[in-house]
Order: sequence, then structure tokens, then C-alpha cells
Amino acid sequence: MDAGILDKTHLRFFSLINIREMFRDGGFEIEEIRRNMVSARGFRVLNFLFLNRLREFLTYQYYIIARKNSKLPLQKSKRHVIEF
Repeated sequence: MDAGILDKTHLRFFSLINIREMFRDGGFEIEEIRRNMVSARGFRVLNFLFLNRLREFLTYQYYIIARKNSKLPLQKSKRHVIEF
């Protein structure tokens, strides 16, 4: 697509777990995470009824503020893969 979340410039998609790993492995300390959620009224009501437990499912963008931390050693995460 030429525009939108699935446009040709988006090469990878990340879950919040992957985002945290990527920043930590690169020696960054995350200071703040904000999310952009689907804002359709029905989804907001449903999320409210589920006590905000649908927020991961309804998030389509994360905004990260991070700072390079020279005290943190670079490390590579050992991923735990869950098969269904």
C-alpha cells in the first residue's frame, strides 16, 4: 500500500515484548512508553468492560522515549518461543 500502517515503508512489526528486548539489547533504557490505540467507540467500551485488558490487542503504535545507558552491558536476549 502507498499509505497507512501497512505501507511499503513498514518493514517489521513489533510486539511490546520485542520492543523492550530490542532497546535493552542495544544498551538503551526505556524511560516512557505511550501507545496509540484503536479509538472506535465500540472498542473503547469493550476495553472498559474488560477492565482495560484488551489494550495490547487494541494498540497499533507505540511511542518510546529511551536513553542510551553506557553502564548497561550489551546483551543478547534468549528468546522463549511458545508453540501452539
